[in-house]
Amino acid sequence: MRHGPAGRPDAALHASRDPRLADVAALLALPAVPAVLGMASRMTGMRFVAVARVTAERWTACAVHDLLGFGLAPGQDLVLETTLCDEIRQHQQTVQFDQASLHPVFSSHPTPALYGFESYLSVPMFRRDGSLFGTMCALDPQPSQLDAVSVRCFEVLAAWVGAQLELDERQASGEDRSPQTIRAALDAVAEQAARIAAEAAPSSALQQTAQRIRAVSILPG
Repeated sequence: MRHGPAGRPDAALHASRDPRLADVAALLALPAVPAVLGMASRMTGMRFVAVARVTAERWTACAVHDLLGFGLAPGQDLVLETTLCDEIRQHQQTVQFDQASLHPVFSSHPTPALYGFESYLSVPMFRRDGSLFGTMCALDPQPSQLDAVSVRCFEVLAAWVGAQLELDERQASGEDRSPQTIRAALDAVAEQAARIAAEAAPSSALQQTAQRIRAVSILPG
């Protein structure tokens, strides 16, 4: 697995005045994020999962689950133009393939070869106002065999993280919040997870994951 971080690790994230690193710190402050990334890794079978802040200028890792020794830490950059997330930033659609070397498009794409992965899944993450925050992505040097339900479940996880970030940012800023609007967003995530659970085989790992997503997506009271 090859990589090329172009930034610095998370040593001074909270002290930095860089808005980009403030976004990283906000993700790291969400206590459920490591568990969510671990769930995403187990569900997809991919050993690297990350949430990235993606802008027109930079790709910055915010939270990382790394069982591959990829070596990318929160606060570090990859060269934006070498990432598939830059393309996702532009078309804002999920990208997934099981085996890059056999894919009609990605077999000749430079990114899988550059970073040494075969399987890949990346989902755009949006703020409540519709603006793009970045992506949640998973990859592995081994091929995968993901079905449509697994991809949808990954999308739910990404939506849940985005909704939690929005909630956390509003609480931290002390703004006059709209709990009903935020509640509606989280309830929508919970409803989608419930549908996935209903479609999955009884007692399957996917059903258990979807049920857990639904449980943590519901606000108390």
